[in-house]
Amino acid sequence: MSCAVRPLSEPTMHASRFFDMRDPFEQSVSVTFGQLDTARTVASVEQAAEILMDPRWPNRGPRHTRACAALLDWSERPSQPQAVRVWVTFCKAAQEAGILMSARPH
Repeated sequence: MSCAVRPLSEPTMHASRFFDMRDPFEQSVSVTFGQLDTARTVASVEQAAEILMDPRWPNRGPRHTRACAALLDWSERPSQPQAVRVWVTFCKAAQEAGILMSARPH
């Protein structure tokens, strides 16, 4: 499966300020856990965390570990650059696991 994110360009997010877990990413990502599963749109740190912790995640490889570490870093220092790091590492982990469907701007 090829990555629909060409190349992983980092979204810029919003002005520098406290970043809430529910604030939207500039670019959402769609993932699915299988043929019978409906696509899920991941558009925030909160949604990325929910999907990363889902027991159906098929491959908890090194990129999944990096994405979880990015979430932990974000929780300790919520900021725009950390949120962008969550987005990038989540996309790479989803691609590694074969569940990434697409990425699209809001």
